[in-house]
Amino acid sequence: MKKLILILTACLLTQIANARPPQLPNRFLTDLTPGGFYEPDADHWPDAFVQFLDDIINGDLLFFDEMFAVPYVINGQTYPPGWVCQFGILCGGTYFSCYIDRTGPVPVAVIRWDFTGSNYVLDRIYIHNDDTDFTTLYQVRTAFGNRGMGMVTIHHSRLIDEIAFYGKIR
Repeated sequence: MKKLILILTACLLTQIANARPPQLPNRFLTDLTPGGFYEPDADHWPDAFVQFLDDIINGDLLFFDEMFAVPYVINGQTYPPGWVCQFGILCGGTYFSCYIDRTGPVPVAVIRWDFTGSNYVLDRIYIHNDDTDFTTLYQVRTAFGNRGMGMVTIHHSRLIDEIAFYGKIR
């Protein structure tokens, strides 16, 4: 009897470990690239990603900051997981947050933002996996650019290594 219980418990734990992340509707965010895409393949970039890059180049979209769940390298220097706080116009953790620096790479992350009292609104979120070079792009629904929260994922069980926040001045 004990052996049967151990076998059933092992089967249950295996099922839980292999389960897909929840695909819940998100009232604050729209996934612009469902299922994600292989970023190095520029010939097959989704239109939403091309528009995202154009908006950055044209100055219509501002880079706020990004968080890494894994150590990252900038100019030969290795940094621990966390906010980069070097190249964006804002530093993460002030108006927006996520906790992948504490959890490590995960298939689903919760992000929050609150720009109340500032001149900024959140517009897009860039999600990336370094090992597979898979990327997903989310659009913040207009009514919630000032304040909200959402769950983000790349695709099935791919782990999120990087989350970058982009927005606009009101």
